[in-house]
Amino acid sequence: MTQLPLPIKKSVSLAWQGMALTFDVAQDLFSSYQVDRGSRLLLESLEGPQAPPVGEAADFGCGYGVLGIAWQAAHPGWAMTYVDRDALAVAFSRHNLARIVSSAESKAAFVRDIALPYKEDGYDLVLWNVPGKAGRPVIVGLLDAVLDQLAVGGVVAAVVVHPLAELFTDGMTRDDMVVTNVTRGADHTVVHIRRERGQPVARDPFEEGVFDRPATDFEVEGLAWRLTPVIGLPEYDSLDHSTALAARAMLSIRDDTAVARWMVVEPGAGHLALAASQLWPAATGRVYGRDALAIRTTVRAIDGAVPLRAGSIWALEERIDRDTVDLLVARLPEQAQQEELGGMLASFSEVLAPSGTAVLHGRSTEVARIDRLIRKQPGWTSRRPAKLRGFACMVARYSVP
Repeated sequence: MTQLPLPIKKSVSLAWQGMALTFDVAQDLFSSYQVDRGSRLLLESLEGPQAPPVGEAADFGCGYGVLGIAWQAAHPGWAMTYVDRDALAVAFSRHNLARIVSSAESKAAFVRDIALPYKEDGYDLVLWNVPGKAGRPVIVGLLDAVLDQLAVGGVVAAVVVHPLAELFTDGMTRDDMVVTNVTRGADHTVVHIRRERGQPVARDPFEEGVFDRPATDFEVEGLAWRLTPVIGLPEYDSLDHSTALAARAMLSIRDDTAVARWMVVEPGAGHLALAASQLWPAATGRVYGRDALAIRTTVRAIDGAVPLRAGSIWALEERIDRDTVDLLVARLPEQAQQEELGGMLASFSEVLAPSGTAVLHGRSTEVARIDRLIRKQPGWTSRRPAKLRGFACMVARYSVP
């Protein structure tokens, strides 16, 4: 896999257990201004009795790695699995561990997903800065799955905003678990829950439907599909203007565009990948993006209708397969500036086959910016973007200059 330079914005510091740790961060990762108070409170709750010299731990929703790296720095014999749905967050955790505790790299695993990977002997410690925006039903489902993956004597140490704390305290009715610590800060509550008995159980909250909303029908100009949306992704009951414009653009090129392989970048709930699978049913698909939840939702939506490769990646250059595609459908990131869009355009040039077609959509400002770049690039031609209420979509074709 290609090792790309990370978009480092700045560094933030943490003092814990007599150590001064400095983490590189990206602008669009959680708590990029400073280490958040919840993480600090959770780490403070772990001070005290000496931990065993070795153990198996996980940093669930690791972000740029604060909790897991701090623990490994203080407990070098412990293994740590870093898990986050955001591929960029996992990349920063890997990067920061290599910088801060390079000796721990051999005891670390990095997972881009929405659930802990199963370990036969279970986890001795799970560190979890609970994302309040996930919503109560999802948090309850994830907590139950995490608890089932503990070893006997294993502990979930979680920090959560006060309004959700009762899910971890009053809502803890399992007779195989016991709450051993509740610490309240200014805005957060830390809860430790220990497993008293039982065996680790393999759990996949996504497959169990923890995130699922009711299945819904969608349609654009006669092209129809049914999809099971999920909590945590938009467009669960209707398409936004950007997606609708992209679907119309795909319909407009169907008859004059030969497509043997297509790719959808940042697929969201999977609408445009489903549209591509219906418009070009004999083609194979590729789906890539930062959000593992979006990737899993899209793969499920396709459900084997076409051969599909998929991956949670933070940059298009990081994709594992290097074959080109005839059609690229990509949502442009909001507030992307000329330099970032220029880098994306260079990536698109590498991805597209000769005479390949790109459907680029997003907010009108970013589409206009990349349109200006395309008009200056050899080999590219484009149609005038279609616009709708602050959003836009353009069709561009690429021939190797």
